[in-house]
Amino acid sequence: MSNLIITYSHEKPEEFSIVYKGLPLIKNSSKTPFLSAGIGSADYKMSHGIFSIKETEKTITPITDWTISRESESVYKLESPYFGSISIEEVNDSLVFSMNPAQPYNRVKCILQALPDEYVYGCGEQYSYLNLRGKKVPIWVQEQGIGRGCNAVKYIADVVAHGAGGNKFTTYYAMPMFVSSIQHV
Repeated sequence: MSNLIITYSHEKPEEFSIVYKGLPLIKNSSKTPFLSAGIGSADYKMSHGIFSIKETEKTITPITDWTISRESESVYKLESPYFGSISIEEVNDSLVFSMNPAQPYNRVKCILQALPDEYVYGCGEQYSYLNLRGKKVPIWVQEQGIGRGCNAVKYIADVVAHGAGGNKFTTYYAMPMFVSSIQHV
């Protein structure tokens, strides 16, 4: 028996929810789509091993129109004319999301549900926050810099050493993975 439950209506295909092992994972509606995709670019500058990344989003589109089909006991397929398809499969007590975009997207944003008292940990070796819930964490390796966050030491390093101040999320070990206090991975 599958631990994966997807509820949806053929009358309102933009509204669906995904629950795994009794925990809410994804909720989609036309007002709050779980997925956005598009094409963007970035400008990278480096000074003293510290990077400045300026993101330029050219087109980021919220994906609201989905058709959902059940391929087998443990596999669902979400299809959108704007995005392409996503297969969701339960494998060895885990969920595997496989994306097959219709366009050469290089920016994808996915919003996952969390319980009110849930904490999020991970994204590599972080020193500023243990709970990363609600934070925008870059998965990027760079020099630690001088000082962290907003303080006088960081400010002086930025002015005197031309951008050598650190930030709250600098790390030598970035990892595109997280865990939560209720075992979302």
